[in-house]
Amino acid sequence: MEKSDSNIAVGSTTQVDSSAGRHIVYTYTDIHKYLINATAFIAEGIEKNQIVIYIDQSNRFDIILQNLKNDGFSEDQINEVIFADSDEFYEVHETFNIDRINQNLAQLMGPYSNTEQNIRIWGSVVWKDQDQEILKSRMNLHEHNYDCFISENSNLFAVCAYDALTLPTSYMNVILQTHQFHMTDDDLSASHLYKKEPILLPEIQEQIRIAEAEENEVIRSEKLHIAGELAANIAHELGNPLAVMKGFLQLINKTGDMSGMSQRYVNTISSQVEKMEQITSEFLALANPHLGNKEEIHIPQLIENVQILMADQAAHKAVEIQTKFDHKDIVLVGDETKIKQVLINLIKNAIEAMDQGYIMLWVKDLGDYIHINVIDNGPGIPKYIIDQIGEPFITTKESGTGLGLLISEKIVAGHNGKLVAESDVGHGATFTISLPKS
Repeated sequence: MEKSDSNIAVGSTTQVDSSAGRHIVYTYTDIHKYLINATAFIAEGIEKNQIVIYIDQSNRFDIILQNLKNDGFSEDQINEVIFADSDEFYEVHETFNIDRINQNLAQLMGPYSNTEQNIRIWGSVVWKDQDQEILKSRMNLHEHNYDCFISENSNLFAVCAYDALTLPTSYMNVILQTHQFHMTDDDLSASHLYKKEPILLPEIQEQIRIAEAEENEVIRSEKLHIAGELAANIAHELGNPLAVMKGFLQLINKTGDMSGMSQRYVNTISSQVEKMEQITSEFLALANPHLGNKEEIHIPQLIENVQILMADQAAHKAVEIQTKFDHKDIVLVGDETKIKQVLINLIKNAIEAMDQGYIMLWVKDLGDYIHINVIDNGPGIPKYIIDQIGEPFITTKESGTGLGLLISEKIVAGHNGKLVAESDVGHGATFTISLPKS
């Protein structure tokens, strides 16, 4: 019978005494080696007659099941492995919710809570986009509690697997403090940062972070409410005078009885009136940013339309607009006009900040979500501005109102999505639009 290559696995359990409770973090970069190590982990559990719980993506589990069959395990043995989908287990539709994850774990282990039989658990940890500092704090607390739980139950043996390509370095230092061993695709060693008791009390730290985040959100909501009311009033007051001024300018232009100097004055006044109209339109959009009818949107086509629309403006600044797609069948439900407005705002801002260079529109399909990254190689945005982006009247432009990004953020939020800005001064900026497909 053909064998899988599980015999070249790191051997997370054969190298570690699993009789006294062990906690391993596995950071992987090679999915092929990941599957080899996961197969070996399950196979050893079956051979030792242990209870095996495997939490991961279903397509990975299917490959592992085939590996186990190739290694000669019977259907009855394989069927004893308990599988849970990682997206459902870690509740990826919500923020990283420790209580819900603990409930899901308790539900999986419930039938074996009083057994003396050894239990081994493999969990591929996943999460949705959210505030990075809060996520790190919650993940730290989750892993700390889990480590204490394993230490108190000597029949437990757990591997927590993280994709090293998506795991920030700062998270890695935290995670190594809550795991006794660190495993990679090709190696296993004791965690040099492991602490039985953390220096900080994560419960208090978490409570402080959550309280601060909630307070900041309340303050921001109040600011937006005040800005919306102010914008509506200003737009209303300016609307009629602007209409009168525009009407008289059109009448003057129709007479045609002006010197060259007078015509230049009129043209200057006309351009300023148009600018005031644009600002008034932004005020109205801020005061009433409701979405129109939602419909199915073919995102690659929308991106290409925006690319054509902005091409001339970009060419004047020697800026090239590029596009990249995971595939050409990316679809979501939303207000196409509003999403187009967001993209135009972001591209326009990038063009105005650059003298030359490129803007990349990169669309990623992440399953239930899509990410549209607007990436430029311009001068970048200082951190103190990044921290205030989305606040009313915050802008880096001398003549800007700062409302474009605020309106964009509200439109994205209206689609149950999120707009995130990242920048390294001197090396460009990236705005990520995260949107659910439905």
